[in-house]
Amino acid sequence: MPIQVDADVRPLSEDVFREIAYAVTGAAFAVHNEYGSFFNENVYKHEIADECRRRGLPDVQVEARVRATYGDFVKEYFADLLVGGGALFELKAAAGLADEHRAQTLNYLFLMELHRAKLINLGSPSVQHEFVNTTLTHAHRKRFSVRREGWQALDEDGVRFCELLIELLNDWGSFLQLPLYYEAVTHFFGGEDRVVGEIPVLRAGGEATRQKVHLLNPNTAFKLTALGNHLPAVREHLQRFLHHSRLRAVQWVNIHQHDVQFTTLLNT
Repeated sequence: MPIQVDADVRPLSEDVFREIAYAVTGAAFAVHNEYGSFFNENVYKHEIADECRRRGLPDVQVEARVRATYGDFVKEYFADLLVGGGALFELKAAAGLADEHRAQTLNYLFLMELHRAKLINLGSPSVQHEFVNTTLTHAHRKRFSVRREGWQALDEDGVRFCELLIELLNDWGSFLQLPLYYEAVTHFFGGEDRVVGEIPVLRAGGEATRQKVHLLNPNTAFKLTALGNHLPAVREHLQRFLHHSRLRAVQWVNIHQHDVQFTTLLNT
């Protein structure tokens, strides 16, 4: 199985989920009233889990492990709190909720084949909480289209890169967070020591400094994005990046929902 969850996970009806969510949110308020807002996520996580158990909530699991695998590649995630086998809760201790927190919660929903979660932040003066929902299934996320109008393989590494990403998307589906795809490509191209390399940043008169980039080989970098808008601007900025390097090209892949676009940018 490409994605494995170390729990007996099952989707819950909206009514059952909301009932559990109401109880867990109440437990979060009780913990916040007792501990305040200056502890870290790990403290809140275990205290809320204990409070949920005291309140009689079923099957309370902390840090449910999720694994995305492909060949000998394994990426592990740990979902904060799973209650009743299908009610997912992500707990934060931040100044406020941000889009990255919502994206992380969605990522867990996709990986666990669930549709409903709640995001709770205890790091603010009052508890912040909001629902995060999706109707997408694993099967839906695998219905992506690939566009390669502006793509050139350039070499064997480019061919392998393109094939690998499509295989990963066929296995895991799209919509997942980009670090998963980055880590898998890095693994299959020889690991971080080989793939993440420093290149000189050039300016008039010579080398200004050096910067780490992801490389398919010494001449070609790769870039993954997940953008629905502003692609022309990203293209322009990647060309500027190339202009101030000795790289031959950047292989750029934009993975946005069901649309996957491969583009080759050359250093001219």
